[in-house]
Amino acid sequence: MITRMAGAIVLVAACGGSPKPTVVGASSSSPPLDRTSDPDLAVASLDEAFAVLAKGDALQVTCFAWSDSARTAACAVDASSIQGGATAAVRFVGAQPGEHVYYRHPDDQQFFDYDLARIDHDALAAARAALTAGGYQPFGFRGVALEPGGQIELGAWTLRRTRAEVGTDGDGVTGAWPVSTDRIEVRCGEQWTALDLSEESFANTIEPAAIAAIVTPAQQLVLTASVSWGIEGDSGGATDVAVIDRPCER
Repeated sequence: MITRMAGAIVLVAACGGSPKPTVVGASSSSPPLDRTSDPDLAVASLDEAFAVLAKGDALQVTCFAWSDSARTAACAVDASSIQGGATAAVRFVGAQPGEHVYYRHPDDQQFFDYDLARIDHDALAAARAALTAGGYQPFGFRGVALEPGGQIELGAWTLRRTRAEVGTDGDGVTGAWPVSTDRIEVRCGEQWTALDLSEESFANTIEPAAIAAIVTPAQQLVLTASVSWGIEGDSGGATDVAVIDRPCER
């Protein structure tokens, strides 16, 4: 069984005039904008996707389904650490956001792998029913990597990411590790505005996340993050998703 880790709340940033984000590589050249589904990334069917989640396993992609009518993507997110428990959910990001949490591991009990008895099959059934009602179909989202030190342009969006080591944590007896800051910004005109993204996933202070930017068929910008980390006495990781619903007005 695959141990998965992840996610915080959905974050939305919108820009116009003065940039006002509302919560929630590295090349300066513009990569091609691709809004099509990739068959190699798409799940075979939604029933198969939910069968995988019901076994405590991970999908190959974070966002696995799309609804044209709802202008929303369905994504599988989770978060865990040995000392901090675990959660897993099906999250809807876009015009009709929502979330169905189907796994919780108490944060006062050590977590090493999914306890199948704790999987909430009713929550999974509710998420599956929501996909059926919303007309969701399997969709393989193509993303563009946003590396530390990188800047990318996707349609109306320009994003950059910086990461810097700021010190160490731990001690010389039990072990020490570097601590970093990670910052993702969107450009609005001549001004850069930092996105308030989860430190656990997008801005993990221990290990850099693998972050990708996706343009949905409704022209929304979705960011995905996947990270695993380890320190003395604990390890964990996260898979997360955030959406920027509108580009900056130019």
